[in-house]
Amino acid sequence: MYYICVVIHLPRIAANLKGAKMRNQFNRQRHGSLYDRGGADSYYRRAADPHYFEGDTHASPKIIDLTDEETAEYMQGYFDNQANGFFKDYGRE
Repeated sequence: MYYICVVIHLPRIAANLKGAKMRNQFNRQRHGSLYDRGGADSYYRRAADPHYFEGDTHASPKIIDLTDEETAEYMQGYFDNQANGFFKDYGRE
């Protein structure tokens, strides 16, 4: 009879998951990311208010205590949309 022993290094797995979650706010393809929120605030002609959501927008915690790097990512999304001139048409002149 043979036995298979699988060793799982839980602290390493937990650290990798934590690192992935912490960097998720920089995924520009993710709805609710820093870049997405900056672009959305600009699109709706709202004032810049650096933030992001941990998960789905408005369905997960809103994070407002940002690092300088996070604030810069948000502002990049905001300024990119401003430069593109892509704004919501509210139907008024």
